[in-house]
Amino acid sequence: MTEQFSGVAPATQRLYRRQLRRITHRSRSVLVGFVLVLLTLVVLWLGVETVLWLLGAPALLVAPGALVAAVVDGTSSADPVVTGGAVAAVVVGVVLVALSLGGARRARHGLSAERIAVVVDDRVLASAAARAARVASGVDSGQVTATVGRRSVQLRIRPSSGFRIDEGAVVSAVEDELTATGTERLRVSVHVDQNGKVGA
Repeated sequence: MTEQFSGVAPATQRLYRRQLRRITHRSRSVLVGFVLVLLTLVVLWLGVETVLWLLGAPALLVAPGALVAAVVDGTSSADPVVTGGAVAAVVVGVVLVALSLGGARRARHGLSAERIAVVVDDRVLASAAARAARVASGVDSGQVTATVGRRSVQLRIRPSSGFRIDEGAVVSAVEDELTATGTERLRVSVHVDQNGKVGA
């Protein structure tokens, strides 16, 4: 982020950056909690199966010996319970990996400030960018849409029939608007529709 917090102590700067990170990114505590509960259940199940095996009682699902044999010898095809458990473990593993690698960023951006930490919703930035683009291109508000991503702003402009849009001027106006608001550096791109709005 571009915020410098030059007017505060270094310890406060670290605190601000940590708080901004928490606000602009989703917490993974729910995912971690789910994994811990799942692991606890698996360990409890293995413990119960081991106790039953030591007492000579029938297993609830799979005896530890059969489970070890299935893993070591690859005999899981003979036991549908072991096969189903292996498939479920693979599916759960793939889902957890996908969730851990998935985007954790929320639709928010940090703003530059000297003494305070400021966060703004991406919809507010999109509205400001669309307004600046509308003024620079001379079109109505309904002819401009803006989308704010992690590091970029995409603008789509539907020009009025017979009028040409200066994309360079629009990009410059939007960049100036974002700079004025103190937004971290975002790349601005403009797409002008081929079909203009008739009667605008």
